[in-house]
Amino acid sequence: MVTLMVGNIAGLLAVMIANDYGIDSIVAYDNKDLYRELGFKVYDSIKDVEHISLILLSVHGREIVPVKILKEYKYCVNVHPFYNKYKGIRPVKRALENKEEVGEVTSHYMIEKVDEGKIIFQGHKTISGSTEQEIYQELYPLYAGVIKKTLDFLNTDIKMSFNLAY
Repeated sequence: MVTLMVGNIAGLLAVMIANDYGIDSIVAYDNKDLYRELGFKVYDSIKDVEHISLILLSVHGREIVPVKILKEYKYCVNVHPFYNKYKGIRPVKRALENKEEVGEVTSHYMIEKVDEGKIIFQGHKTISGSTEQEIYQELYPLYAGVIKKTLDFLNTDIKMSFNLAY
């Protein structure tokens, strides 16, 4: 049901959570051998994925999803820290440079324009880290909560859609 685009530790969290929803394939930018050992079909790029799932979830994905592929999935979602203030790459670095005191993790729909889709869920917390790694450590619980809530929401919508069809 879910295709993942994942990197780093936040990607590991996504795999652990999404496994309860059925992972069809993983586009992995890190930990490829681990995912293969766990029995997942692993790809290097979203452009290589052979099977289209209902949901495409990107958590630290490192490529822009082509519009053609966005249209193939029922839902395409990205999970992004500091979505409201820092679109694009290295948002935590920019938040650190600007001495942000509140961290945020957001799930949003992917659309043609990168990091401009409608927000699904957000989590906020006070942060105190002085390095990118420390801030990410503080944000990982938010990632987990946002990913879980997002997948629950999308899964419920999918089930309701199928029930209405019968």
